[in-house]
Amino acid sequence: MFSIFTAKPVDELPAINGWTNVERQLKIDIDKTVEYYHGTNGVVDNAHPLVGLIEKFDVDTNLELVQYARHIVGKIPRLSSILGFATNSGKPDMIADFFKDTEACVIVTDKGLSDTNDWHNMKPLRILRHEETVVQPFHPIEAQVSGSPVVVELDILGLMLQYRAWELENLKNGISGVPVANFIYTYVMTNVITNFINLSLVNLYLSEDADIDRIEDNSPLVISDHTREIRNIVNDVRDDMLIHREHYNVMLTGLPVVGGTAATELFSQVPFINTYNMEAHYIARAEYFMRIMEAYGDDVKKPNSDFINDFDLTRRRVISSNVIGNMTKAFDMKLSKEYEGR
Repeated sequence: MFSIFTAKPVDELPAINGWTNVERQLKIDIDKTVEYYHGTNGVVDNAHPLVGLIEKFDVDTNLELVQYARHIVGKIPRLSSILGFATNSGKPDMIADFFKDTEACVIVTDKGLSDTNDWHNMKPLRILRHEETVVQPFHPIEAQVSGSPVVVELDILGLMLQYRAWELENLKNGISGVPVANFIYTYVMTNVITNFINLSLVNLYLSEDADIDRIEDNSPLVISDHTREIRNIVNDVRDDMLIHREHYNVMLTGLPVVGGTAATELFSQVPFINTYNMEAHYIARAEYFMRIMEAYGDDVKKPNSDFINDFDLTRRRVISSNVIGNMTKAFDMKLSKEYEGR
């Protein structure tokens, strides 16, 4: 059970005509955008859940690193439960206004003690699911993310270590009084730009009628428009998948994203699954599997029969779970028409 939450390594990404150049240009634009937002004074709303999380810890950032981390780890279970995050012992709630006017389901993960030498580029937050198809670099806090629910994974210890490094850097430079909301905007949310774009690419590959969206970005940056090139790549990838109809993991590895593949983007860390966080992981990944089965028809089921059986078992267990929330019921109803018709 739970193989839908993981993907085994397979052969390297096959050559996709034009992708190398597009990926290089996207990396340049993303780096330029990240550098710009790292230097701004932007803030998220003071009511943002991550602002509230950091303020609730109330731990002295001048503590020695290991002692600081020990204090943080000791407080994570209780604070996660209070805020409604999915943990090893607490069921998830929908968290309001994580992105612009958008709720999110937050899964707590633990990546251990992180190196903070390059704290500017730490990524304690990772998006596991959204339904956007925006591939231009922009600040994710401005995203009025369509579709529900959005699912994110949060390494709370990593977040607090990054916050500590940011605080110490400010003190070293004689800067004080900078609000937590600036840290969340400038670093935490900025650093998911690549992640956001990569999931948009996956959504384009797996949605037969989806097209590339654009948003109005308020930054003064001049960003190249790669819409035509990406549309051609998306069409080529879809055609290739229709021809080969391979195993689910192989098909995911054939979907190129910036710095990797759909498999690495969706399954880069094997999660610890239990009764409390199972439904959140199900919501995060089930639809990608469903889209492949729907888009590529009966032939793709043959190399995936064991995987489909495991999906059926996982789905039944999630739906029958005693901790299931309304969000999971609504999500499953959304998929059920296509799913029951397989």
